[in-house]
Amino acid sequence: MVGGTAGGIDIDFITIPTGEPDCRYSTKYAILDSNGDKIPDLHIKSVRYYYLLTYVDDELRILKNLSPNPQYYALNNEAFISILYGPSGDEYHYFKLDILGNEVGIVNFSKRDTNQNGFFDDADEYSFNEQNVSKEEWDTLTEPYLYTDEEGRECIKNKIEWTVFCE
Repeated sequence: MVGGTAGGIDIDFITIPTGEPDCRYSTKYAILDSNGDKIPDLHIKSVRYYYLLTYVDDELRILKNLSPNPQYYALNNEAFISILYGPSGDEYHYFKLDILGNEVGIVNFSKRDTNQNGFFDDADEYSFNEQNVSKEEWDTLTEPYLYTDEEGRECIKNKIEWTVFCE
């Protein structure tokens, strides 16, 4: 499809990677069902935006605009996780979408480096769904969403694979 709109936005703006001179960036694409309707949706993500496009009643529509901040990650289980990194802590938001693009099944968790020693330890503050928990409880409760890789980095479970195109 060349030209046209989706949700009032020029489809070429959303789908074609562009950049200013000497400032190129890539656009990532993925196709998967994001709202449980058994119809694959088109995910389009760049450094500037993240749109989910769906096809309803013979029309291309924006199912969800996940732009620009925090960082959103689509997962293989039709869910999403967003992370807002902060100077003293991180906030996580896990959710799924219903067929209208509304967030459902929401889980929120966070961690704060309250002793400001540069890493998260037992002396810091942890929260899971608005409840304060210990680090050990937080690690157990967030295990379905996060893991630590062999180099000690925190990673998101079940992230989708993207196809990347560059200008």
